[in-house]
Amino acid sequence: MHKDSSKPVGQDITPSILSKRGAACEDLFFKHGRLRDLEAAISFYRQASLILTRDHPDRAQSLVDLANAQHHRFIMLSSISDIKDAIAYHQEALRLRPVGHEARSESLSDLAITTSTLFEASGDKQDLESV
Repeated sequence: MHKDSSKPVGQDITPSILSKRGAACEDLFFKHGRLRDLEAAISFYRQASLILTRDHPDRAQSLVDLANAQHHRFIMLSSISDIKDAIAYHQEALRLRPVGHEARSESLSDLAITTSTLFEASGDKQDLESV
């Protein structure tokens, strides 16, 4: 069968496909250390998180993936906005994983590590208290 050519390009792109593309780009980043691969990963992860509704079961993991990629970019570029965005994404993922959720401890750990990274960069104790 032929694909329906009347569909707009990209209409069949699902959050799952975007996340897999993000993971592939992030793997390339870890292998080669190229910023462009990390930038592509962030873009794919961001697109996936924007498509997923708040109540979608994959939304929290999508936010964690995006947060972790932003954390890695902070490590490379030292842009405070990257680490603050990463914290915000981890906080949102944590809200989607209430007490009793099987991945809540992972979200708490990720948030703690990312907050610690911000504190190490800024030296401002208020960064620890604001989370």
